[in-house]
Amino acid sequence: MDTESQYQWSKVKGFHARLIPAMILGALIMSIVLSIPIAIFGFGLGLRSWQSLLTAILAIGCPLGGLLGYLLGLLSTKSRLRFLKWAEATGWSFEAKPKAIEPGRTSFAKNLQQSTIFWKHAKKRYLIYRQFDDRGVRIFWAHGAVHDNFLKQNEEYSVRAKTPSGDSIFVMIENSKPCPPMNIHPREFTDYFQLPSSRPEISFESEDFNAAWVVHATDAKAAYGRVSQEVMEFLMNSPSLYLIEFVDDLLIIQHRMSLVEVRNIGSWLTMYRKTMKFVEDFMEVVPDDLLRPIEVVAHMPEFPTK
Repeated sequence: MDTESQYQWSKVKGFHARLIPAMILGALIMSIVLSIPIAIFGFGLGLRSWQSLLTAILAIGCPLGGLLGYLLGLLSTKSRLRFLKWAEATGWSFEAKPKAIEPGRTSFAKNLQQSTIFWKHAKKRYLIYRQFDDRGVRIFWAHGAVHDNFLKQNEEYSVRAKTPSGDSIFVMIENSKPCPPMNIHPREFTDYFQLPSSRPEISFESEDFNAAWVVHATDAKAAYGRVSQEVMEFLMNSPSLYLIEFVDDLLIIQHRMSLVEVRNIGSWLTMYRKTMKFVEDFMEVVPDDLLRPIEVVAHMPEFPTK
């Protein structure tokens, strides 16, 4: 999209009005920056009073700063404009800075509250969501702030202590086959310490799987039903960047982005597709009567090249 068409489209979609704060800030900063040189050269040009100097500063600084603020603001919205146009063309909904992942649904909010991998306090960006028959799918990027570690005990469920985090992509899918709370994640150093938890560790016959992956669940039978031999083989051949959680009728997948992925990211949509492909493959190997497969990537075409 060229600058002119982007400008026209941004006006239609309301981004034009949102750039007013950037224009005001630009005008203010530019006026302050130009105040000293204008005062120095203005005195030599005969601007003797502070009123005339102030008028000159505002007459030059405000238009230049406002224009610069607008252009910088428009540039910063480029990725949002691109995502929004993509969403309109493909049947998805898009929010650049979502205030809530799923407003208005009590059960969804309750499940998120029980989640041990959802970054409640992190900044959420670029949420896309869509309904596939009776299941809603939400994908978003969480950045910085804090996430949680499986450390503390709550009356109803385990909660986590705040620690620094980086960048992660989250996929949330409504599951018509409810599952008691369960976590599946790559084994880390802290997993060797058996801390009290309402989701105890579940062991499997495969020692190789137990050494590489950890399953925490409130219901061992539910865990054994979902983590079949096929699931174990799939996880053993997957990158150790994914965390999986079942919370009643909600499936949550966290893709912990590596530094290489963050540095070489082409577009967030590409990363969303990569994460969603893992989710689809995982759901494919879980028994159908416990987790129905879903096809989402086919409905997530890449951004147009032009």
